[in-house]
Amino acid sequence: MEAVANLDELKLELKNELRREILTEVLDIIRDEFYPPEEKIRKEFIRKVEEAERRVKEGKFSKYTVEEFEGVVLNSNSLSEHSHTFVI
Repeated sequence: MEAVANLDELKLELKNELRREILTEVLDIIRDEFYPPEEKIRKEFIRKVEEAERRVKEGKFSKYTVEEFEGVVLNSNSLSEHSHTFVI
């Protein structure tokens, strides 16, 4: 009878370990998908963020209310042609 109990314990341990491994793998995939490591972020994007931060420090930015921002961003087709830094 003790062998059966040990077998049941072993099954439970294996099941729990498998769950942990699956959960760890799923979490790693989610992290990679939503939080890419810095080396996977395009250099151009990093440069644009650094430039935007510099402009804000220099006081060169546009300030909008949420409503104004929605009007400017959602109704403007020319945003891709220009560089903008928005502070809400």
